[in-house]
Amino acid sequence: MNTQVKIAALMLVSALPLMSQAAEPVVEVEHYSYGQTLDVKEVVSIQALQPESSCGVIEKKITYKDSQGQEHEMVYETVGNGCQNG
Repeated sequence: MNTQVKIAALMLVSALPLMSQAAEPVVEVEHYSYGQTLDVKEVVSIQALQPESSCGVIEKKITYKDSQGQEHEMVYETVGNGCQNG
């Protein structure tokens, strides 16, 4: 095998992971607004973006599927569970 063919083969093999990533749909992260109507059929996951043991408002990200089967990601605010009375 000559050098040019080896280089071309190496470039193709190294580009394969990039091509497979480009085929995956990109999910845009939305931010929840109070009173916003949501179409949630199935919750896939909920992830805290700050420690849940914090006292005060923290952000969480929910990944869900709507009634059409499309996946969405949304960031929303909630109260951490680290607050104590007194």
